[in-house]
Amino acid sequence: MSDKRWKLVAATMKKNNYNPRALIEVLHVVQDSFGYIDYDAMAYIARELKVPFSKVYGVVTFYHGFMSKPAGEHTLVLCTGTACYVK
Repeated sequence: MSDKRWKLVAATMKKNNYNPRALIEVLHVVQDSFGYIDYDAMAYIARELKVPFSKVYGVVTFYHGFMSKPAGEHTLVLCTGTACYVK
């Protein structure tokens, strides 16, 4: 845990007294620091906040703002809405 990013994550948990209610804040710090939240990070957060892994995984996969894999180099966005077809 010599990486400064992990120290920031640990400091965020400590600042919140390892309260499980800080889960989303901690996930945002991991996402901002690493660009995504992998299984090891989820397991670490679950262990430190004393919440089930399934809860952390559920939050990460429910919210579209969290990514469990690194983003690709290029992003393709397609509009399939009615407004795009009307043009």
